[in-house]
Amino acid sequence: VDVYGSYKTGLYLPMSDIDLIVHSKDGRQWTPEELEALMLVLREAFCRHRICTQEGIQLL
Repeated sequence: VDVYGSYKTGLYLPMSDIDLIVHSKDGRQWTPEELEALMLVLREAFCRHRICTQEGIQLL
């Protein structure tokens, strides 16, 4: 998982989003179901560590 955008450059504001990209180690294409499961795991981890709230996260 890599961070990019304003958070990476340090130009973010308190209400800014955090842009992430997830790379596959072996380069294979993930299925939509696998991607959805991963996004849910990441959302849970971010909320647990108080990086965001359930209401404040948008999965794209």
